[in-house]
Amino acid sequence: MLETLQTASRAGGKILTSYFGNKYQTSHKGHWRNIVTTADVESQKIIQQTIRDLMQKKGHKASNIGFIGEENLHTQGEYQFIIDPLDGTTNFACGLEYFTVSIACYRADQPVCGVIYLPVSDIIYFGVSGQGAYKRVKHKDTKLTINQAPLTAMTITAHLSSNPLVQEKMIRIVNRLAGKTLGIRHLGCVTMEQCYLVENIFGAVLNANHFIWDTAATQIIIEEAGASLTDWQGKRLEYNFDNPNQSYNSLGCHPANLKNLQKYLE
Repeated sequence: MLETLQTASRAGGKILTSYFGNKYQTSHKGHWRNIVTTADVESQKIIQQTIRDLMQKKGHKASNIGFIGEENLHTQGEYQFIIDPLDGTTNFACGLEYFTVSIACYRADQPVCGVIYLPVSDIIYFGVSGQGAYKRVKHKDTKLTINQAPLTAMTITAHLSSNPLVQEKMIRIVNRLAGKTLGIRHLGCVTMEQCYLVENIFGAVLNANHFIWDTAATQIIIEEAGASLTDWQGKRLEYNFDNPNQSYNSLGCHPANLKNLQKYLE
């Protein structure tokens, strides 16, 4: 299954790099800051088609292959593939290289594997349930393991949602944490931030009002690296596969830091 996801992520990444820095159409989803490009839509189409073709070649029936995708995609199946064809769309549109392709596979609502692909640098982060998390650079895999650090020795990331009420609450949280850590960063690409968490670049990743495609793949990577991804009450993040539009708040960190960080989210 991992090979299927890696192949599909590269196919989507090829679409993204063909558009990156060139002209394409841009529209909006709801809030004017929530943009979608031609690249998002075409990337999702090729990812879905690649997965379907490879799964059927392996003998899986089309009815067993379900999809949840950010760009209005929801079909059910025994195998559920959760796709964010372009995480970091605003970065992409501005010419910043901080964007990824994110794909997760769940079977009967249980995690199988997850892949995050950085098209510009051709780097893949992946996790397989029960087999660990890895970073692949030029065909070389490096095992990922999170290390614990005190708040005073870590930099954290906090995503500022386009939702005004959520953004206001996040700003209050950031203000509380700013003086307790080395600093706060916001890369504009949650999946990349969470991969940097398990590389021990960031000590925690705080996110609000996100959706299943934002964290389904990285959660597998995070947990396989020994970290945790919970809601703001400290419970392991669980998804409603029947309602892709359900939103979530999440905190990624070393398990030993969870309670200490939680008190700043109240």
